[in-house]
Amino acid sequence: PLVTALHAGAHEYPKGASELIARFFKAQVRQSR
Repeated sequence: PLVTALHAGAHEYPKGASELIARFFKAQVRQSR
């Protein structure tokens, strides 16, 4: 999967990016067999 987040800022870490990244990786957790 790919998620793209665009923002109007220059070379700065966007506010809220950490939460979006964490949410993405938590959604990718596979169920154990």
